[in-house]
Amino acid sequence: MKKKWLVSIPLLLLIGLLAVWSWNTAKTAYHLMGLRSEIKAVIGGDPDNIEPLYVFSLLNSVNQDLYVLQRNLTPIYPILPIFGRMAAQVEPALTYLDSLVNFALLYEPKIRPLFNEGLQNHVDLANLIDSFSEKEFVSQIDQIGRDVEEHRQRLDILKLPYRFQDDFKLLDKYLPFINLSREILPQLGSLTGADKKTDYLLLALNHDELRGGGGFITAIGMLSVQNLTNISIDLQDSYSFDDLSKDYPLPPLPLQTYMLADYWLPRDGNWSADFPESARTVQMLYQISRNEKMKGVIAFDQEAVRQIVAAVGPIQVDPQSNTWVNQDNILNYMQESWGSNVDSSDWWRNRKDFISILGKVIVQSVMDSRDINQVTRLARTSLNLLKQGHLMLYFNDPKLESVLASQGFDHGVSYQGGDFIYWVDSNIGFNKVDAVIERELKYTIDLRDPMQANADLIMQFTHQNQSGIPCEHIATYGEEIAYQKMMERCYWDYWRVYLPPGSQLIDYESAIVPGENLLNSQTWEGQLDQLSDLMDLSMIGGLLMLPTASQQKIRLTYQLPDGIVIFKGTKGYYHLDLKKQLGLNALPVEITVKIPNDYQFVDYPADSQINQNSLVYKFLLTGSDDHLIISYQP
Repeated sequence: MKKKWLVSIPLLLLIGLLAVWSWNTAKTAYHLMGLRSEIKAVIGGDPDNIEPLYVFSLLNSVNQDLYVLQRNLTPIYPILPIFGRMAAQVEPALTYLDSLVNFALLYEPKIRPLFNEGLQNHVDLANLIDSFSEKEFVSQIDQIGRDVEEHRQRLDILKLPYRFQDDFKLLDKYLPFINLSREILPQLGSLTGADKKTDYLLLALNHDELRGGGGFITAIGMLSVQNLTNISIDLQDSYSFDDLSKDYPLPPLPLQTYMLADYWLPRDGNWSADFPESARTVQMLYQISRNEKMKGVIAFDQEAVRQIVAAVGPIQVDPQSNTWVNQDNILNYMQESWGSNVDSSDWWRNRKDFISILGKVIVQSVMDSRDINQVTRLARTSLNLLKQGHLMLYFNDPKLESVLASQGFDHGVSYQGGDFIYWVDSNIGFNKVDAVIERELKYTIDLRDPMQANADLIMQFTHQNQSGIPCEHIATYGEEIAYQKMMERCYWDYWRVYLPPGSQLIDYESAIVPGENLLNSQTWEGQLDQLSDLMDLSMIGGLLMLPTASQQKIRLTYQLPDGIVIFKGTKGYYHLDLKKQLGLNALPVEITVKIPNDYQFVDYPADSQINQNSLVYKFLLTGSDDHLIISYQP
């Protein structure tokens, strides 16, 4: 009997410990599940309504639960796979969550003091930059960021229970931020002039007069930054940088042919649709004019100004007249300022002075306030503008430029395989008519013969201005000088479409442009340019003249190269990379995909309309690019 008791005691202890372990694990898992709705509300909610202190409190609670679960489950991780594919994902899922939370909590000591009660949300930007640049912090960000990437690769979300799959997909949207943190923090001091004053070439673009690298360069200047405590802006009319005594190169052929340009001047430097190339060209032309070197290029357009003003709040641009601007009236203010004081003999010389005034007031407003909420909104807005193509950056330092490229923020144009479309317009009409042009892209891809994919591309233009005026292709402000009048003109456009390398034009429709409507007096009879200025991409380019209150379309039919569809077994994968022109607010798109009759669609975008072997997908492209993936099988 005594021996039985001796044997039973360890067994009872084991059962007791197992019961405690099970209860503790279940209780912790239940508590973590209770936090799930709060976490999803934070991830999917409006960033402007998120309280950082609440988020850190929530993350700490999650961290405690994950610690207990990891401690309790680590001994049994090796045997979980024998219970099925879902059980096998427990360890990768918890480890991935743990690394994500640890990464986020690295920022708590840096950010929490900024929101502590009594500091009135004011922030010392210079100290904040120094704090984020500390070597130990940067090293921790890099190491745990690597852990996050490694653990995410081990996790197969599709093997998780269905109700958890969306949770982890939501978390994935933070991966680009983690990668960006790892790459940008080591360079933060150099970017912000922490060590010494940093000068950037500043380009104010006008998206009412589109060019390949955004809009026409209406003003050029310098942005000087030193430790984020001393920021100065100097913007001048881009025409003031013309120095015809200097030896400028010849401009691109379309500028020579249709605008009779003899010199490639800085204001026309962003002709290329590849922004890094445009940035390098503008700097080269600027150095001919002024012989000054910069660290890089910052370019922005009116939409960027509007969104930045929305982020910082109303600002006073003229104390004497008590003139204030906000996100609703800023565009009108800029247009009216351009056309003010037209009776003055110095009107042309001073017509763009408001650009520099506005830039200085915006910067001063941010520097004076130093409100952490305002700084946060401004940072978030800047990131969105980068994604939308209204704010463009270029760094001469290859390491810094590679950071932008790794995140897709360099606005470079490169071919990565599959199908590709980049429609680019360049206003060559000496006007601001892009403000009243509506565009629509319709694209049909016929994959019924996988060995010979054919495409039909329609670019549709609608001139919304209803004033009936003759189409005179001349460089003039007109008798009545007003910005609005610059929109009431015909539209002259040199259009380009970049396609996959090896694409072969089969047929096209494009209206002839009479010589009487062109500055060079030579009729454009529809001859297309097919010599691409971008490496690894085919190009088709031509001319368009669109009278007011009219609509035209350009239609291109072409054969795509081999390899557009990739087959894995019997399943075909079609990938389309579609880019939106820099400076364009939005582009309505309609994609039609046709597949063989004996195949059916498997993966495709939500909201697609399917009719047997045909798929139609309509959407509004607002970001700088979109990636469409469609699969089909028998």
